[in-house]
Formats: sequence, C-alpha cells, structure tokens
Amino acid sequence: KTSCIHEAGDGMFALGNIPKGRVLTVYAGTSWGAWDLFLARGVWRFLPWFRRDGYWLNQADGSAVDGSTHTADILRRELGQVHPSACGQLINHPPPGQAPNTSFFSLYLAPSPAFQGLQVQPLWGRWAGPPRAITLLVSLVPIEDGQEVLVDYGLS
Repeated sequence: KTSCIHEAGDGMFALGNIPKGRVLTVYAGTSWGAWDLFLARGVWRFLPWFRRDGYWLNQADGSAVDGSTHTADILRRELGQVHPSACGQLINHPPPGQAPNTSFFSLYLAPSPAFQGLQVQPLWGRWAGPPRAITLLVSLVPIEDGQEVLVDYGLS
C-alpha cells in the first residue's frame, strides 16, 4: 500500500490492532558479516560505484543486512507477494513531528533448524552458515488497524 508520507513509496500498515511489544516482522535481506563489511568498505572507498545504498541496516554484532535484495518489487516478482514475516523494508521513517511506533531489536541466533526459514540469507550462500544475528521490528505503542507502521532510522 502507498505510504501516507509524501514521496516515500510503499509503506507497511497494521492489519488489525497490534499491542505494544509485539514482534511485527524481521528486517529481511542479505546478511553481511563484520569482516565482509570491513573488506567491502575498503573496496567502496576506492570504487564508490560498487556501493549499494538505501536499505542497509547495521546490527548489534557489527554485521549488517542489505535489504535491497528483498524489496517489495523483488518479492512481488519472485514470490507473487510481499511475505508478512519479511517486510521490514517497507517501514518508513516518520515525518517531522511524528513519533515512531516501532523500534529495531537485534537478536543473536543460536544455530538451530528453527531459524532456517527466515528471509535473511548469508552473503556467501549456504556454506557460510546461518546469520548470527537478525533484526526484528517491535511495536513501541499500541498500533491501530490501518495505521502506518513507522520506525526511527536515525536520520535526524
């Protein structure tokens, strides 16, 4: 659905009432380990056109998720829909004067088959093993049905 924020593109909206403290979704994408980022930043310094921008999210363990690999357009093209458990990239930054109603929550994952279905893929494929951290989006306040979900990306 189109965001209520001017020129923001798609947004994420509550379907039903959401209580405070509820996990809404995971920030999906390609997981870059801390060493991957260290090496990539060196390359990007000298070859800036290789850098992808827009959907990077740094995590608590020094890794990051590149959400540009799981945008709404890509998911619609590949899956025919935007998966509800992997739509964190649709959540926009609130406009001036409006408070966010969700927050990022980084979580360390123990190796387990239970986490294999998450829409967070390692940069180096399956042989790299599962990501060690994921970032969830959690409601800070009750969110009403139809209300746009907003998170502070630290832009201001």
